[in-house]
Amino acid sequence: MSGSSLADQLKQLGLAPKKAPKKSRGGKKPRKSSSKTKLGANAGGEISLAEAYSQRASDDKRQREASAREKREKQQQRKALNDALAKIIKPASQNVKDAEIDRFFEHLGKIRKIFVTTPQQQALNSGQLGIVACRGGYHLVSPEIIPKVAALKADAVALHPQHIEEESV
Repeated sequence: MSGSSLADQLKQLGLAPKKAPKKSRGGKKPRKSSSKTKLGANAGGEISLAEAYSQRASDDKRQREASAREKREKQQQRKALNDALAKIIKPASQNVKDAEIDRFFEHLGKIRKIFVTTPQQQALNSGQLGIVACRGGYHLVSPEIIPKVAALKADAVALHPQHIEEESV
């Protein structure tokens, strides 16, 4: 077997067909489809309508994904900020659950109210307590906490003791 070609050896073993494969004619070229000229690129380098739609759809998808990613990042930052505020405010909160006196104050352009006891109302009026907002509620806190809250989020300070002194003057 060493003297014959590989094709002959494969034929002898029964692994190759006995007939030789047909050779293609070299003179004819495959016919081009005319659909490319109708839908494909023109001679001027313009893209087809279908390609333009698909490119626009992919651009729109990228923009939606980018805006969704940006929105998620903002939500995560806001959540981290609110968590940090809660860690400062919740332990220092002096709210009493059975307080019955309404104390009104202005915050973010609206009149809000918090329930306080008589001693808390006197402390608020004298500037010994302040009010801060945290997760939809308002908390009475000592004046030492307010600068920490204001450093993180200035909008969270609803009633600062300095503002009380300025209003009474």
